Amino acid sequence: MIVTGVHKRLLDVQMRLKIALLALWWYKNPVSVVKVIRSFFDLRRQHQHYRYIPKLMLVDGRRYSRLIIPGAPSAACRRFLKNEMHRLLPIAGYQSGLQVLILAITKKCPLQCQHCFEWKALNHKETLTLDNLKEIVKRFQNMGVAQIELSGGEPLNRFDDMLQLLQTARKNTDFWLLTSGYGLTAGKANRLKQAGLTGVSVSLDHWNPQWHDQFRGTEGSFNHAKEAVQHALKANLVVALSVCVTKEFCTRQNLYQYAELAKDWGVHFIRLLEPRAAGRYEGKPVHLSPQQIQLLEDFAQDIDTSPQYLNYPLIDYYGANQRRAGCSGAGNRYLYIDTDGNMHACPFCQNSSGNALGNNFTAGIANLKQQGCHVYETVNIDR
Repeated sequence: MIVTGVHKRLLDVQMRLKIALLALWWYKNPVSVVKVIRSFFDLRRQHQHYRYIPKLMLVDGRRYSRLIIPGAPSAACRRFLKNEMHRLLPIAGYQSGLQVLILAITKKCPLQCQHCFEWKALNHKETLTLDNLKEIVKRFQNMGVAQIELSGGEPLNRFDDMLQLLQTARKNTDFWLLTSGYGLTAGKANRLKQAGLTGVSVSLDHWNPQWHDQFRGTEGSFNHAKEAVQHALKANLVVALSVCVTKEFCTRQNLYQYAELAKDWGVHFIRLLEPRAAGRYEGKPVHLSPQQIQLLEDFAQDIDTSPQYLNYPLIDYYGANQRRAGCSGAGNRYLYIDTDGNMHACPFCQNSSGNALGNNFTAGIANLKQQGCHVYETVNIDR
């Protein structure tokens, strides 16, 4: 499951060789290949604020290093690489697509989460039909999207529709389920895997069951999340725990206790989310202090790179990357589609720019790119 040491370095070399061969296939010109590969790895270093991660995750024969990068080998990974290279140096006859599409498929949810960004739409009448969802997925797959994350509400409320969505989608895109874990039985996890689901990101906002249940507004939420993780792992899905790191939670003790729990549960990734003044948090002073952001960055680096944490999950902390390399959302590398089909820069920056089912939806994406997203608070890093 966790690959380290010489084995990991050999896989790194193998992957670099594969990238070079793909670049040669796409560009034909060796000079262009050298140029684009240099730019590709320069960009990677810019996004990754520490030089080397000495581990990766091996799940169902595929290697994973980041949540937003499809596992290799796969058609989705090749699409991701081709999209990224095309942005750096255009490939003749190719138009790159999004790397990640976050698609909210339902307004329904049994929980009352403190940080819910879809709070205003929650539990209203559904707008998008199954055919609507299929059309949105088809449109973005035609545009070359590498990964689609199914969100909500609680997406498991539309389990049968989600199965059909996965079964009818083309297999050159990875699909992820973003869930509270509520209702993910062993049978459902297996059926989702068979239908084409790649991974499950389960929201767990505290290592303490009582405090998690309080944050989620529903007794038993912690146990639902734990059971969902167990079922997803047994189904051979990639599994992440996603935590909204609030001001109250952001202490060294809580972070390392959470990492210990994640290791004990056997998950592959921990996704760190910074709270944003959106949805139920709108108008509230929820942003982390610079000192807390520094603590998060130190924690992420420690778990990812220190020898004593080699058998711990990998950390996915997009906020740190965004502060160094800029926003990848707003139609650049990813965007968010809400439960009405409207397109937004991201789940936390909701300012609709057209509808994904409209005839001019590509113009809406172009408008998002022009508008951009909000700017994360800058933190000075002294390594």
